Amino acid sequence: MSVADLFPILHKLSRADKLKVMQFLVQELATEEEALSLQSEVTYHVWSP
Repeated sequence: MSVADLFPILHKLSRADKLKVMQFLVQELATEEEALSLQSEVTYHVWSP
């Protein structure tokens, strides 16, 4: 299913359900960001001239 297919479905949702979808998506993005962020107690080598 593509994003274009989701828009009409999302449009029909109630306000409460739209907020739940937004909360889910924000949490998903936050989880992905955590995986990409720098981790503590790890040595990162930085090249500098």
